Amino acid sequence: SANIGACWARDWEKSVLLIDLDFQGTLSAMAMRAGNWVPPKGQDSLATRTISADLEPSIFVTCAKEIPQEPKLKLVAAYYDLAQADNRLIVEWLLQCRGARSKYLASNIRDFLLGNAFRRTDIRYNLADLLQSKAVRDAFDAVIIDCPPRLTTGAVQALCAGSHLLVPTILDQPSWSLSWRKSKPSKRAGSAPISNM
Repeated sequence: SANIGACWARDWEKSVLLIDLDFQGTLSAMAMRAGNWVPPKGQDSLATRTISADLEPSIFVTCAKEIPQEPKLKLVAAYYDLAQADNRLIVEWLLQCRGARSKYLASNIRDFLLGNAFRRTDIRYNLADLLQSKAVRDAFDAVIIDCPPRLTTGAVQALCAGSHLLVPTILDQPSWSLSWRKSKPSKRAGSAPISNM
């Protein structure tokens, strides 16, 4: 993810947003070597706030950290608090205990007048809603989302928000055959394969 984003930013001069949705923060550590990607004690990481739909799009854009080596590359960093947020969100979704209320009074009044005051949010689309906002689309040419090798709430949100899927594997027969078998359901859903082997 980091290498693809750096290539697009440097060689193609694209404004790229990297989103780290793995609580181990490997992408965050790789992109921000100085360690300034770790949130202050008592604060959630930007990745946690992103999947929780706790940020307005314009604030999200300004909170993404610029990567010092690549000025056209920004990062939404993850940390270990993301694991708790993943679990919390899935429980809230299963129990349907979180409504779709905004922190902003004007949004709540608009929703009440339009009859949307009591609709429930679907956490699967939190990231998609944020990335499709005008503020984010205007700020970035491309968004690259790095997911963990397990199906978390953040990974599900990334699958719902993404237009392409890249699964890195080792080029050996067992890895290739397993990757090919796992890609068939998404192929049936209308996605085109990135390459044929």
